Amino acid sequence: LRFANRDGVWASVMTGFGDSYVGAFAIYLKATNAQIAALAALPQLLGVWFQFISVWVLHRFKQRKVIILTGVFGQALSWLFILAIPVFFRDGAIWWLVGAVTVYFALGHLVLPPWNSLMGDLVDSNQRGRYFGRRNRAMSVAAFGSLGFAGVLLHRAEQVGSVVFGFTLIFLAAMAARL
Repeated sequence: LRFANRDGVWASVMTGFGDSYVGAFAIYLKATNAQIAALAALPQLLGVWFQFISVWVLHRFKQRKVIILTGVFGQALSWLFILAIPVFFRDGAIWWLVGAVTVYFALGHLVLPPWNSLMGDLVDSNQRGRYFGRRNRAMSVAAFGSLGFAGVLLHRAEQVGSVVFGFTLIFLAAMAARL
């Protein structure tokens, strides 16, 4: 359970460094309002459907750990694809970003059913409220701290004229936190 707490904190760090700044990255890539709306809605909407796929895979293969590790590793690597977009996909960069972020959310949602099942087995039903309350408190502090730190990094990168370097730092930090 201590490892699950640490995992939650690091996942929150990933969210603070990564998820929170995808919209700003889209603005940096010159996204229109409609494209930003698509980026905000489509990846999460499509990603949620992967929970259904995850349940099907879980019933078929019954290996929670493999599904969890596959999703987490893939989600971490998706940050590299997101970072590669302005370098390799200048035409239609925003739509490539929408696709990459959709993959990111899909892999994150793929993990949820087996993770919830695993935690249901590990956490005593009489201790769940206390355990998850403490875990969520630590996660909230980590998410808020990393959000603020990433914002300062990005602002500083903008001041020295290298916004892309700032995004590279925060997205690589998100990837490292997930790993």
